[in-house]
Amino acid sequence: MRAIPIGARPPFPDATASIVGQRLANPVVMLFAALLYRPRVLACQMRLRLLVLCLVCSCATRFGAVGFATAWDGAVGNDCVDVSDRNVTLHDVYLSGHNIHSVTSETLAGFKHAGKLYLHANRIQTIEKGAFQHLPWLTALFVCYNPMQSVEPRAFDGLSSLIVLCLDNNRIRTIQNASFIGLPSLTALSLHGNVIWEIPRHAFHYMPSLRILRLSNNPIKWIENGAFKGLSALTLLDMSNNQIRSIHKGFLDGLSSLAKLNLDNNRIEFLFPGAFVGLASLTELRLESNQIQSIGRDDFTGLTSLVALRLSNNQIATIERGAFAGLASLTTLVLEGNPVCRSLFARMLAFPFTADVRNLPGHAFIWSNYVFQARESGMRL
Repeated sequence: MRAIPIGARPPFPDATASIVGQRLANPVVMLFAALLYRPRVLACQMRLRLLVLCLVCSCATRFGAVGFATAWDGAVGNDCVDVSDRNVTLHDVYLSGHNIHSVTSETLAGFKHAGKLYLHANRIQTIEKGAFQHLPWLTALFVCYNPMQSVEPRAFDGLSSLIVLCLDNNRIRTIQNASFIGLPSLTALSLHGNVIWEIPRHAFHYMPSLRILRLSNNPIKWIENGAFKGLSALTLLDMSNNQIRSIHKGFLDGLSSLAKLNLDNNRIEFLFPGAFVGLASLTELRLESNQIQSIGRDDFTGLTSLVALRLSNNQIATIERGAFAGLASLTTLVLEGNPVCRSLFARMLAFPFTADVRNLPGHAFIWSNYVFQARESGMRL
């Protein structure tokens, strides 16, 4: 293996490279060696011009048994160069599929210029406060498929440039009020597939730029009033596949910019009057596959911009007169898979709807076999 002196120009055209911390098949091979004092980074240019930067740290236990020993032989005959952070800007850092147990500031000290960091499929249980304080340029962080049970307060301090944070498929049980402090630029946060059962008040209070929040596939049963206060920029909220039983007034307060709300596949039985007041920007509301039994007159009050309302596969048997009266922008109403009787359909002809069903697309009003009858009668939705 021919070594290139420190400071020499790397024998590849692009100085921006990726650290790949996972075992790959030949000819892409990984190299692990233990140095005595400080972390180092080596870059290897393969014969097929595939570039891999291999992590070399002072202590193998810092990242666990990463298992690079068998890769040494495959690296013989390739050109290697020291590419510490003084010589090259590292953008994508892959440290996935190893036995990393915790994330500390010391662990990540060598990746100051990283733009994206992948830590999924490890054994991470904790992220220490200030673990990412040396990564001011990080824009995307993925910590998925780990046994992590909680997010400590100020765990992400210092990530002022972070735009995307993905914490999917961990074992996170609770969200603390200060868990996401220090993320002024965060636009998308995903907590899909955890075991969160409650959203406390002000859980997301310190993320003024957040536009997408994904809380799907959790056993969430209760959301405190004010849980989403401060998320004035949020446009999409996905809480599908949880165990929410009711939509009460106040728990959606503060979401003045929300455009899409997904509550499919919960256990919702009741929609309390005024629950959606304040969501004047909402254009799509999904409540499919719940246990809703009736629609009250004031259940959808305030949804003046709503275009699509999806209520299929519930247990809706009664709809009060005027239930959709204030939905001036509604063009799609889906009631398929509900035990709606013919007599209720007849009574709906007198409801004060605002949009003419005859101007809707063929799939817009899905309600058993009564669509044709509605069109023939000139019913106004």
